[in-house]
Amino acid sequence: MRCSPRSPGPRGSTGADDADLDFEADLARRAFAWQLGGAGAVAVATDPWMPAADDLGEGRDVLERYGSVRIWRNRARLADSGVQLRLGRDGLWYRFVQGSRVWEPDSTGAADPGALVASLVEAGEADEAARETSLSWGVSRATTRFARTS
Repeated sequence: MRCSPRSPGPRGSTGADDADLDFEADLARRAFAWQLGGAGAVAVATDPWMPAADDLGEGRDVLERYGSVRIWRNRARLADSGVQLRLGRDGLWYRFVQGSRVWEPDSTGAADPGALVASLVEAGEADEAARETSLSWGVSRATTRFARTS
């Protein structure tokens, strides 16, 4: 049996509005990733992959200075902070922050993951009003949480 995305759900709703919003949000995230770093940023935003364990060492070491780190595939996440570093197949690191439902791109690619974390710490120490007006995509929330853990 084939189900249509517009077939009624359990409560009679079609779910089409949610699907449209998810599609639009995903497309916006991909476009933003493209603006930040082109194809490499889009790939790291959408395609998890399994690098050699040693390849993640530098990102893990940087995050461990601030607390507990969780590793999954090419992603190193600072526990309880909303901050994640992803290693791209291009060898560059990209910073992501926890949005309302998904991880969102937040930086251009960098060879040094320490630089990505340092810039976030600096933003976390910045004036709250400046963060609210200059940062979008949930970054202000993540920098506040990150600054509190460091």
